[in-house]
Amino acid sequence: MTLLIAPSQILKARLMEAIALEFDREFAPEFVPKFAPKFDSELNNELKEPICVRLKPSQLQVKAGYPKYSSDETCHYTTSVSLSLGNLCQLDPLIIANRLRKRLEAIADSQFTTQVSEKGWLNFELSDRFLIDCLAALYDWQPDSINRNYEAPWEVQYAYTRCCALLRLAEREGLLCDRQIPFRWQPFEPKPKFLFQEPAEIQLVMAQLAIADRLTDESQAISVSMTLKLCEAIAKSFLSFYDACRIFGVSQNQAVIRVSLLCLTQKLLIFLAPAPVTNCTAL
Repeated sequence: MTLLIAPSQILKARLMEAIALEFDREFAPEFVPKFAPKFDSELNNELKEPICVRLKPSQLQVKAGYPKYSSDETCHYTTSVSLSLGNLCQLDPLIIANRLRKRLEAIADSQFTTQVSEKGWLNFELSDRFLIDCLAALYDWQPDSINRNYEAPWEVQYAYTRCCALLRLAEREGLLCDRQIPFRWQPFEPKPKFLFQEPAEIQLVMAQLAIADRLTDESQAISVSMTLKLCEAIAKSFLSFYDACRIFGVSQNQAVIRVSLLCLTQKLLIFLAPAPVTNCTAL
């Protein structure tokens, strides 16, 4: 079975590694007397734990940042952990964020770049190669069944029907051969930026990645309400993509990229939507 890659989980793991490398020794018990000579025994026991352990789960969250936190640079994901560490370490969050950014640069492994916002947030921009790997893994993923016992809104029904029609046309145009093409291509040009340029295109990718993030979150089961929320999100993102981005009559490279996004959208709608929506028009 293909391993599902959840970007938020990867970023969180890298972030925890950076925090440990940058701050664990600095705030280890033997260094405590430098800034506070008197601690009670309970606090001393707490300081024996790694600094990542001392953070509450809610303080170490990596959330989707697009489009809310995007400006000139695309922010796919963001975290405010520097603010939490500032309270814990009694340091300026902006200083913490810049120190973590340098650490993250060393361990990013070409998966992402990191920028610091003026408020001390860390914003992550995923590389094209990493985005492709995540989307390909999601396309290959064979998830367990989930509870789809809800009435699908019209946006979901229309999105699925439109998606299937576009894929049939893509097959007739020679852009889709036996479903082997989605995400099986290498980057077409040696440029740092060439994929997913349009805002509606990026929004669809983020809606797809949100499902990967949710499927790998073991802390909560996927409820009916969550299934509906994910299904509505990807349907609305797809319809915005359909309105804003041409699939045919563009360059071959761009058409191939967008057909791949269509294939993944259809698969996710089949997974999330109730059977009456997806039984009649599948490609």
